[in-house]
Amino acid sequence: MNISVTEKDKKMIGILVAFIIAFLFVFMVFSPLSKKNKELDQELLKAKEQASVFDDQVLGAEDMVAQEQATKEQLAGVLARFYQRLQSQDAERMATTLMLNHNLKVQSLTVSMLENPNNVKWYQYSEEGIAEAAMGQPPEEEQVQVFSLYGARVTCVAEGSEADLWALIDDLSSNYPSISIASTEWTVAEYQEQQEADRRNTDSQSEEETEQETVKREPVTVKTNRLTISLEIFMCNQ
Repeated sequence: MNISVTEKDKKMIGILVAFIIAFLFVFMVFSPLSKKNKELDQELLKAKEQASVFDDQVLGAEDMVAQEQATKEQLAGVLARFYQRLQSQDAERMATTLMLNHNLKVQSLTVSMLENPNNVKWYQYSEEGIAEAAMGQPPEEEQVQVFSLYGARVTCVAEGSEADLWALIDDLSSNYPSISIASTEWTVAEYQEQQEADRRNTDSQSEEETEQETVKREPVTVKTNRLTISLEIFMCNQ
């Protein structure tokens, strides 16, 4: 069977061959590019995810800085309530000054320093305690102490007017957060006091004839208000 190929068929075959060649050329050129684009898209996606992680870390770091600053301010506020660590003579001077400032007469004053400090740590359910637990902090007995509290016990016996004694107690309760009133004992005593006798000398011509005349006075009832108070002065090592 003879198939005759016309001129028109030749042109169609030529166009088809040219199209196939062009398609293969485009496929060979753009296929690697498409693959490369997919790889770039994946890398871009990973970069975006990494950038998101970095952003979260930055926000977390900012939160940590803010929390650290808030913690420092909170700690400073707590420490401001306490005195710096004092010696016994400093505690004695402080207590004596308090009594004198309230017009009280100190009869006796003793100071004993508490030997064992109280180590202060974050409460386990506070934000700081939870943060430490989340960061894998060591057990409680190995945790770093926030600060240590020391104490001095001052026992004082003072006399004065009732108004001055009450003013001392009110002042300590209102204006001295680092001084705690451990105990008080209030007594009002009355006793008879023999006044000192007046002595008058009568001069005469002879010293041997000097006569001392004693003028006696009646006993006087004396009323006194006495306060025995025990104070605890709290100090820190910061």
